Amino acid sequence: MDEKQSFPKGMSPNEVAKKLGLSVQSVYKYIQDGSIKVKAVPYGKERITYVISETAYQEAEKLLK
Repeated sequence: MDEKQSFPKGMSPNEVAKKLGLSVQSVYKYIQDGSIKVKAVPYGKERITYVISETAYQEAEKLLK
């Protein structure tokens, strides 16, 4: 089974930062405070990667502009 297949569709915090013109640190801050909704996806043994859906991105864009 290909590991990428089980990933939810969406953008990484890096991609969202670029699209919104923010630093990646800012995006993580907004994830922590709940302004940007994410799916936390276990990745490897101890890591978690965040996936931001198109809908969550659009909500964040409205909120942060």
